[in-house]
Amino acid sequence: MELRQLRSLLSVCDNDFSVSRAAALLNIVQPAVSQHLKQLESQLSTPLFQRRGKRLVGLSPAGEKVAQYAREAVRAEANILAVGDELEQPGRGLLRIGAT
Repeated sequence: MELRQLRSLLSVCDNDFSVSRAAALLNIVQPAVSQHLKQLESQLSTPLFQRRGKRLVGLSPAGEKVAQYAREAVRAEANILAVGDELEQPGRGLLRIGAT
């Protein structure tokens, strides 16, 4: 299992199960996203999507769980990369302010 497969899964979920839109946002070709999803399903030995013909229409129960863990993994990757950035540029950071 690779992070790029998890990113593809999440991108498809976040784009109304459109593999083409997910590929465009990931800056890769559509067949690559399809291959990532196929490999992931093969490694897990379970379908992650509900399908209508060839069209993805939703997540399977297993897909829901995998997507939840995938979000955590991608978030963890971002946190790990942030550690490197903090060490490289100690005085810099990101400040987010919210107001109502």
